[in-house]
Amino acid sequence: MRRGKFLIVWCVVAASGCAGGNPMYPSAPSVLLAPTPAPAFKFNEPFTELALDQTVQRHVAANGPDCVDLHGWNCHFFRITPASDGVLDVYLAWTLETQPVQALDLSLGEANGWQHWADYGPGPQGHLHLHVSAGQTYQITVWYMFIGVDYEIGSSFDPD
Repeated sequence: MRRGKFLIVWCVVAASGCAGGNPMYPSAPSVLLAPTPAPAFKFNEPFTELALDQTVQRHVAANGPDCVDLHGWNCHFFRITPASDGVLDVYLAWTLETQPVQALDLSLGEANGWQHWADYGPGPQGHLHLHVSAGQTYQITVWYMFIGVDYEIGSSFDPD
């Protein structure tokens, strides 16, 4: 009796696997496509060279260039090129009254397309902290919305 039930179950399973003309054998493996490469990084102009351990203060008297792909935001671009491997710290602080509705944003772009975004607070400030490589140029972007904003950007560096 047990053999009979087993045979019935086996026939049902085998038949259901063949329903619709599908073979019982597994299908061929699917073709894996290589991931799409990241678009080439584009350094933006105009820019200010930011030296290691330097602080720059800015008052935005007029709109800067529109940020790429983000109409309504304006950007100031900075570049930094460390002479050795190490940890780069970039900080941004702004006067809250000069940009009260929307915080400034701070990002760092690498030539390989990676984009890093700042952590914020306490208060109106942002911080980037990451390992950088000797001789590589990095683009630091300050994103803002309002004319009249006052901000300070600076860097510090701890070599390996």
